[in-house]
Amino acid sequence: MKKLVIRALAIAPWLMIAIPSAYAAGSAEARFQVSLVVVASCRIDTDGEGLDFGTVQTGRVASRQARAGLDVYCTQGQPYSIGFDNGLHGDGGMRHLAAGGAMVAYRLYAGGTPAPPSGPAGSAAALHGVGNGAPQHIPVTGRIDTQTITTPGHYSDTVRVTVTW
Repeated sequence: MKKLVIRALAIAPWLMIAIPSAYAAGSAEARFQVSLVVVASCRIDTDGEGLDFGTVQTGRVASRQARAGLDVYCTQGQPYSIGFDNGLHGDGGMRHLAAGGAMVAYRLYAGGTPAPPSGPAGSAAALHGVGNGAPQHIPVTGRIDTQTITTPGHYSDTVRVTVTW
């Protein structure tokens, strides 16, 4: 009997190899590509307050200035251009505040310099810069030259600001 047990023990490992187990563990693997495409971009935000020339009385009004600001965010090293359209009431390259049919002429200057007035995107009067990856503050100044205003009212305009890159 002892010989039979020894022979059975000697054969057992060979039986395990020859008979596949239904419960054998295994593994499989696959690979997949992970990628990201980062493109140059810009965005522009207003300071939210707009440009307010305040309150004046009718009659001859001396020149006035008001200030506002924009923040442009562009990819580092990305050239950009900021343009200002002529507003809802622009006429012949001059912007106007309107109250009904009455108009008050004004000019916009961007970038902290008083000349030339800021113009539409793609024009020579657009403001140009290079992004640094952080917000860049752009001061905007509005100017009303001396003129006579005879009609009381709440004068307003809306100017579209566009950043292109």
